[in-house]
Amino acid sequence: MTSPLTCTIIAANYLPQARVLARSIAQQHPAERLQVLLFDDVSEEFTGEGEPFDLLRPADLHLSRQSFNEMVASYEVLELATALKPSLLQTLLERTNSRPVLYLDPDVMVFSPLDELAALTAQHSIVLTPHLARPMPRDAKKPSELDILASGVWNLGCICVGAGAEPFLKWWDERLRRYAVVEHAEMLFTDQRGVDLALGCFDVFPLRKPGYNVAYWNADHRTVKWTGAEYRVDGTDLVFFHFSGFDPRRPHILSKHQGDRPRVVLSESPALRKLCETYVARLEAAGLAEWRSAPYGYGTMPDGTPFTPPMRAAMRRGLAGSDLDDGIEPPPDPLDPESAQSFFAWLAAPEPRNAQAPTIPRVFFEVHQQRQDVREAFPNLSLVGADRFLSWVRTYGVNEEPVPDAVVKLVLQAQPAPAFEAPDWNPHRPLRPGFLLAGYLETELGLGEAARRMVSVMDAAGFERGIYAFRLSRSPRRLPSPGSQSVRTDLNTNLVWINPDQLGQFADEVGRGFFEGRHTVGYWAWETESPPPAKAAVNQLVDEIWAPSEFSRRAIQAAMAKPVLTFPHTVFQPQPDEGRDPRELGLPDGFVFLFMFDFFSTLSRKNPLGLIEAFCRAFRPSEGPTLVLKSINGWHVPNERERIAYRIAERDDIVLVDQCFTAAECATMLARADCFVSLHRAEGFGLTIADAMALGTPVIATGYSGNLDYMSEE
Repeated sequence: MTSPLTCTIIAANYLPQARVLARSIAQQHPAERLQVLLFDDVSEEFTGEGEPFDLLRPADLHLSRQSFNEMVASYEVLELATALKPSLLQTLLERTNSRPVLYLDPDVMVFSPLDELAALTAQHSIVLTPHLARPMPRDAKKPSELDILASGVWNLGCICVGAGAEPFLKWWDERLRRYAVVEHAEMLFTDQRGVDLALGCFDVFPLRKPGYNVAYWNADHRTVKWTGAEYRVDGTDLVFFHFSGFDPRRPHILSKHQGDRPRVVLSESPALRKLCETYVARLEAAGLAEWRSAPYGYGTMPDGTPFTPPMRAAMRRGLAGSDLDDGIEPPPDPLDPESAQSFFAWLAAPEPRNAQAPTIPRVFFEVHQQRQDVREAFPNLSLVGADRFLSWVRTYGVNEEPVPDAVVKLVLQAQPAPAFEAPDWNPHRPLRPGFLLAGYLETELGLGEAARRMVSVMDAAGFERGIYAFRLSRSPRRLPSPGSQSVRTDLNTNLVWINPDQLGQFADEVGRGFFEGRHTVGYWAWETESPPPAKAAVNQLVDEIWAPSEFSRRAIQAAMAKPVLTFPHTVFQPQPDEGRDPRELGLPDGFVFLFMFDFFSTLSRKNPLGLIEAFCRAFRPSEGPTLVLKSINGWHVPNERERIAYRIAERDDIVLVDQCFTAAECATMLARADCFVSLHRAEGFGLTIADAMALGTPVIATGYSGNLDYMSEE
């Protein structure tokens, strides 16, 4: 019977384990030599001469140097060892002309022939051993069934593959390039969790025989005995034992993974105790003392800079982002000496597409993600929250975290003094007449556009004013704030262009000093007839409220004890981009009906589905006109976007354009359209309706809510 070609993967400190495994295989199959992939011998000083195995290096794999370097920079040693597994199996399967290839973890000893694995693989392509072959007791001991679920159904310390396994190995390899991490909260555990899906997708044979892959997770219900000549398990031969988590320096503990309430203890199993003592003796004979403390070859960059968990996490996040978006450049290669400085600069720079923290250096964003104490101290990384966090970075973070000096230097150079660090809202001087307008000045939202227009009005009127840009983490992009960027702390009136549901978050960001001693006006574009929730905290923050329409004013007044006044949005004729071809913006030739909306403003209120129904009632397919639905934020709510896409799938004359455009581009669409249509169920004001009218574009709109302040039957 044919035996499989056996292989394993090690860093240099596991050479003794590989030697013990190789010799145990040779005892059962004298003609076979274990294939050992040593992946961290950077200088290639270890030749493998005289070893009981054949030596392989990463260059022997079907893996580009770039891909290997990306994995090295992304993973800790255990993660990298497991991530290389499918690539090694693919390489050896090709070399052996589809002879079965068996991977065993290096901390395994073989006690019986492995021929049966080859025979099973010839029938099923993939042979795996499950962690459990029978239910576990429900008790407080470790491991529990929940521990097994967190690690995966299969133990990938043993996998045998043969002809037909190539699609599985390719599938597995693609996933391990980015997701071979130990991150239980993300349902990831090295190479194992993903393979839980393999049984449903590939020809997998679950090998449950008690002699295979005996280890701490099943030794409580697989009884190991020593006969005086051999080890037996439940009356059958012990094929191989897996010393997962066994530490020769603590030989009385079967596995560190059992914690302080072990399910299996050596004092109650003489055979397991003898096994462990034998294993320790063989490891010591194989050079354990010499190699145990061998430094990890890829623990540092070529210049000696240590890789830290935040650096590796930033690398993984950057690579995953570039995989999914062609517009994102992958991180520079930190293992190439010529690009090391570029990698440091990349770590020190923020990721603009990071909606949570677009101004935070990549490496310190990962510090924030990994440290609970830091997240609790700085829960909000927008604007002032980000600047406070960066102040901590400059003062404490650069000392508390082992961030490379080159990165620290770049961070300090880029952030010498945040523009909005802890404004002194209570200067020791009299306040001057004037307005500090705070709002969504950098976001593509209707209320943000209304606030920007208000700034323009104040500038045209010559008012003393300052601005404060409140950023939303889910905003599609940042727009430049209008006029001066200065935050004025010497003005006596606050205009807070922020709706009541987010006013508490804003107050947490700026602090109570922002409100003290000043008259604060809340500008609320409330858009439904039902009043906003009346919260005492909100009442205390504002002295009066402005609403863009009578409709909004009535709704707000019903819930608030403070004065509520109608103050319409500023309307002026938008300026189209005269040089822009409307077809580039999604507007076809011919008669066009246009509607613009934000998915975050809810489909039920904006009612594009009602508009689609009305258009379909009025016009047969391809009868002439086109309905263009211009939206933003659909990519954030794909199920809502799909409701629109599903409804219009069979109508070529209805087009959805879900993109962010500039104000000039939106004006170009409004000017080009033959008719703007809004069948809304409620509007606080309807700024796009007013803009279309200002451009002379005919409008059809619902005869209800805020738009009635400026629309008539005509």
